[in-house]
Amino acid sequence: MKIIAVSNGSCLLKKEYGKIIDSFDIVIRFNLFTLMNYRKHVGSKINIWCHNHNIRFIRKVHKWDCREIMLSHTNKNIKEFTAKGIEIVTQEVGQELIDEFDTGRIKLSTGLFGIYYLLKEFKQIYIVGFYKDDSDKNELNFRNLYFRTTKKDLPSRHRISKEKEIIDKLISQKRLIEIDD
Repeated sequence: MKIIAVSNGSCLLKKEYGKIIDSFDIVIRFNLFTLMNYRKHVGSKINIWCHNHNIRFIRKVHKWDCREIMLSHTNKNIKEFTAKGIEIVTQEVGQELIDEFDTGRIKLSTGLFGIYYLLKEFKQIYIVGFYKDDSDKNELNFRNLYFRTTKKDLPSRHRISKEKEIIDKLISQKRLIEIDD
C-alpha cells in the first residue's frame, strides 16, 4: 500500500502533481487545504484529513468521506470531538516527536505532527511539497499556501529549519520518501 502526504506549500504549483498524487492508495491532507481549481497540481483524492484543533471550528462543514484526525496541543473539547467520531491525537504524541528529535520547545506544524503520528501506522509515507525549495526559501514556501490569493506572508510560529532537519532525517531513515520533480 502506498501512502502520500500532500503539503499546502506554494511550491506545488510549479508542477502538475495531480495524477501522481491520485495514484496513491491513501492520500493525506492537512488543515485548510482546497482542491477546487488546483486539481492538476494537488489531485482530488483524500483519505485522511489531519488538522489542528482550531481548524475544525473554522471549517464547520466538511464534505469528505474520509478518516479525520485532530492533532491537539490541548485537551480542550476532546469529548465533543470524539463523540463525533473524530480521532484525537494528543500532545503526548507531540512530546514523543520532541523527545526523538530533540526539538526543544518549538510548536510543531500540523504537517510534521500528522506525518509523525501516521508513521506509527504506516511503515513508509511519500511526501510532496514539504520544504522543496532552497533553504533560504523554505520559510516562505511554508507560509505561502498554494491556495492563498494574496502574496502577503503569513506569520509562522514554527521553526522551519528544525522541521526541515527532522523531515530530512526521516528521509535518510527511509521512513519518508520525497516525490522528485
